[in-house]
Amino acid sequence: MGGEKMYASFWKRLLAYCLDLIVVWLIFFVLKSAFYRIRGIYAQHLLNQGASIEDLKHVIDFDISKNVALILILIFCWLYFALMESSRRQATWGKKWVGLIVVNEMYERLSFGKASARFWSKMLSSLILCAGYIMVLFTPYRQSLHDKIAKTYVVNQKQFQKYLTDRDANLDAGMQSVKAVKAL
Repeated sequence: MGGEKMYASFWKRLLAYCLDLIVVWLIFFVLKSAFYRIRGIYAQHLLNQGASIEDLKHVIDFDISKNVALILILIFCWLYFALMESSRRQATWGKKWVGLIVVNEMYERLSFGKASARFWSKMLSSLILCAGYIMVLFTPYRQSLHDKIAKTYVVNQKQFQKYLTDRDANLDAGMQSVKAVKAL
């Protein structure tokens, strides 16, 4: 397939991932703040209804346990990455901001299932000092372990669009040649 520049470099992918972590953190912070705000409004409502401070103890003490929070964060991250990468954008916000998209082995948009497989495979990429991520530096199409498992590529969008344009032009030229031969 097209030139070396089409496949996203390790550093560009790392930058996109860091931007995505900031986005995920900001969204989670907003959701957490909303949770505490709603809890405060509910407590105030109970106080206005005549509840005592002792009656409010269950509301004030209610908090999301660390285990539940970890599960919610994991589910949120899965949905963020899988939904964004399987959308028409083919990228998370971080990837889009640095000009990257994710494609399948046919260089098409990912299905939600394939994007999910890619996300969950990142756990394997994280094992052994993130060796699965570092593979990007040594593989021919700059694939990480989770890309190899899910059969995906992270590509530079502009170079990928150029590749598609060139490919289509070559296919059209080939079809014209076939038509010319058939006309003889």
